[in-house]
Amino acid sequence: MNQSPQDLQKWLDELDLEEDGRVPLDYIGEIQQRLAAIWDTLKGSQQAAMNGRKLVGRAEDITWQPPILCFTMERHGGTVMGSSRATLQEWRVDLGRETVTIERENRYRQLHDRQRPVKVQSIVERLLEAIRNERRDEPGLKWKENSVRVVAVELFPSATQRTMEERRKRLWAVLIDQAPMLEAIGWHYNAETHTFVREISLHEGGVEEEGL
Repeated sequence: MNQSPQDLQKWLDELDLEEDGRVPLDYIGEIQQRLAAIWDTLKGSQQAAMNGRKLVGRAEDITWQPPILCFTMERHGGTVMGSSRATLQEWRVDLGRETVTIERENRYRQLHDRQRPVKVQSIVERLLEAIRNERRDEPGLKWKENSVRVVAVELFPSATQRTMEERRKRLWAVLIDQAPMLEAIGWHYNAETHTFVREISLHEGGVEEEGL
């Protein structure tokens, strides 16, 4: 579709719109196509990694108040990092000046249910109890002979990337605070490797003192 901003403006002026300039659903698809065709010619159209192809099927809440065409776009950049919300950007196209600006992008749309909050303190208490009692089938603990490592991914298996990072930070912080509770029974926590190492006494190591 070859057309100029002036062609689009002329076509929009001929539409039978509401008094507030809101575009009826019947026209949305064609406006998306026509705007996409001229998008790359407009100054400022490359903001926020935008391009004309993204308009088709996605531009919504379109209004026309000559020479200004406004619409909303749902952007999903945050969902790549695990966010459950999409950002709603409000775009303003001045067909007279052939410019594009983002007017607002501080609204959000919930795409799916948020993950339930996790009580990290309770998880740490359970892990410490399992180590104290040498309960080797406790999820989130990887045992070796005299050490046990905390495996965060096993504790939060369904977490998104962003949520996992947040929960893992909270987990490590609480562990550092609570781990000294096990020192009295010989378990010492290494915060760099997230591992508890048991101090072996001479008796436990099988070493006996020789008589004189």
